[in-house]
Amino acid sequence: MSLPTKTKTQSPPAGPAADSDAPLLAIEDLRTWFDTPQGIVHAVDGVDLTLERGKTLALVGESGSGKSVLGRSVMGILGSHALTPTGSVRIDGRELRGKSRKELRGLWGPVVSMVFQDPLTSLNPVRRLDVQLTEGMAVHLPLSKADRLARAVDLLRRVGIPEPERRLRMYPHELSGGMRQRVGIAIALACKPRLLIADEPTTALDVTIQRQILDLLAELQDLGGMGMILITHNLGVAAGRSDDIAVMYAGQIIEKGPTKNVFKHTRHPYTSALLGSLPRLEDPPHSTLAAPPGRPPVVVDPPRRCRFAERCSHAQARCLSEAPTLDQDTSAGTSVACFFPVGTGRGTDALKRNQEAGRTAAGLAVERSVA
Repeated sequence: MSLPTKTKTQSPPAGPAADSDAPLLAIEDLRTWFDTPQGIVHAVDGVDLTLERGKTLALVGESGSGKSVLGRSVMGILGSHALTPTGSVRIDGRELRGKSRKELRGLWGPVVSMVFQDPLTSLNPVRRLDVQLTEGMAVHLPLSKADRLARAVDLLRRVGIPEPERRLRMYPHELSGGMRQRVGIAIALACKPRLLIADEPTTALDVTIQRQILDLLAELQDLGGMGMILITHNLGVAAGRSDDIAVMYAGQIIEKGPTKNVFKHTRHPYTSALLGSLPRLEDPPHSTLAAPPGRPPVVVDPPRRCRFAERCSHAQARCLSEAPTLDQDTSAGTSVACFFPVGTGRGTDALKRNQEAGRTAAGLAVERSVA
């Protein structure tokens, strides 16, 4: 595969009209790389995802796995170091890849919108909230100025901000971190998007407000058929608030399927390790959480092998020389990229061999390099 090229400003032909029979979002072989002094970072590397109207897809994984970059790739808002993404991103059957900045601006708001992870940097520090909340409405919605302000007040009230009329006249620095997060959510919802990409939307919020926000998003989905990609570290939120789940690691989707199936029939050792790291009520106080060993790899010119191999309790020699593909597991009703899946005979045998030999995946890598 040839290396993506630097992004250039151009005006490609318009894509096909919206297709009501197509899924809301279809991503095929999406690759987003970054040119850095250390080499080419494969932040998103061959991702395939589908989202139907009115459904929620939870995207989970450790920090640095590529979740936020995937969301920004769909939006088309990557930085100057990004190489032009390859692959396909279609919303309602319309291709977004290759569209100019001007064409994308016509989609941001009513078609696709994003809640950013850090509201301190995503909000404009020198513009009042009323301006930031209503500027998208002025472009996309047939509303008078008074109606736009009334909608802004209603949005702030619905995301749990007290005295919304007064808050509209404030600047972002006058609000707490949690309030700024709620303002970011209100802005993302202002133009009634068909697809919402919510990047850690409840990170800075207390539990009560978290539930209020998630209930609001669910209500909007029921009323308007809005689809949502919910990027989160909170597996509890993913379990209770999503229809499907995709587990991301080192730029790739390594397990995906209906949420209940992934949680009930976990197949990838990484997903199993994430679930095993959750605190449990029956554990004694001050118990040490069981986290996956090691650290996520830096995906700079990654070798062709399983990217989780050196942290995996099931890893065998094959994992260090060959990359698994994301294949369907009919017994679990999910798809998994693993040669020795958890809960299968192959996985059990591999784990047993490693335990009997007292061998870790990192040790296996050393053995292979010496050999």
